[in-house]
Amino acid sequence: MSKRKEKRYDQEYRVIPALIPYDPRFFPGGTPGYPVFPAFIHQPGRDPFPPGQQPGHHPAPHPPVPQHPVPHPPVPHHPVPHPPVPHHPVPHPPVPHHPVPHPPAGGFPGAPGAPGAGIAHAPTTPPPSYIPKKPYHAPGTPQPLAVSPTSLRPCLRRYVYIWLHNGASFWFYPIYLDRRTVAGFRWNGFSWSYMGIDLRQIATFQCV
Repeated sequence: MSKRKEKRYDQEYRVIPALIPYDPRFFPGGTPGYPVFPAFIHQPGRDPFPPGQQPGHHPAPHPPVPQHPVPHPPVPHHPVPHPPVPHHPVPHPPVPHHPVPHPPAGGFPGAPGAPGAGIAHAPTTPPPSYIPKKPYHAPGTPQPLAVSPTSLRPCLRRYVYIWLHNGASFWFYPIYLDRRTVAGFRWNGFSWSYMGIDLRQIATFQCV
């Protein structure tokens, strides 16, 4: 090997800095084949480690870095639509209807202005000021479904107090009676008015 190549080889591969402190006990006079670098020889009283890198050194803690959280955009709220609650109306029982009989053409027989009825006049005086005692029906005894025309005939052109099945009661002055209806004048508290009543609507009555 020429001197020129040997010198280049020593510079690239053999001349490397010592990574451990020099100890003359093992290498007196220096490391064989390597030059002695005074900068890397351990000297008494001199710390081979740079400041802050000594064994057992605990570096001072760094102050905490303030955290600035990135604000998140609000999440849009989309409410879930609820299906409509089906409505099931409670059926109500039908109200019983008791129709009031309508008079035939020309009015009830005996009514004022009815053909062939003659002259019918309402009472000129009000009915008695008291209410008669309602006939008593013992519990358990059968009650008639309708008032018979025979029982009501003696009360024609007399004051009669009538109680209906729907709870209404009033003074009545009958002037006409057939098998199903009775017609006459009803006292409304101030005056008499003409009307007809189905006998099936009458619960009971009392003549005076």
